[in-house]
Amino acid sequence: FSKTYLVDDSQVTLADIALFSALGFPSQAGDLLHLSDWMTAHKFVAAPRWLHMMAQSPAIQKASQWALGINGVDEVVVDATSVTEPLVSGMSLLEGALPGQVVTRFPPEPSGYLHVGHAKAVLLNDYYANRYKGRLIVRFDDTN
Repeated sequence: FSKTYLVDDSQVTLADIALFSALGFPSQAGDLLHLSDWMTAHKFVAAPRWLHMMAQSPAIQKASQWALGINGVDEVVVDATSVTEPLVSGMSLLEGALPGQVVTRFPPEPSGYLHVGHAKAVLLNDYYANRYKGRLIVRFDDTN
């Protein structure tokens, strides 16, 4: 069981993507665990490893996000231990956002002197950085 992918040992091929798609893009944590348990119970020894490796690929995660978004699912949950808080009323999902990979920033001089609009911008950036377990970069320039 030394093969990593279906056709080529070193890279994802169309065969891998087609099978992952036929399985329903199981990047959702619940689907992934259910399918992995089923494969283990039916003695498909290497299949759960392949399944988890495919689900952890950033390219596959983005494709799953788009595919599931088209089907009306809100967002992809790739890690069952990672709990993403529900959206606050009036807020939108960040398309293609993956937990831990969102970085927002507040520029040093966005447009002149700071005002209430800047407070709104920094609060929105902070909300999305916290929700997706990412980072908010805040830098102030005091050269003026």
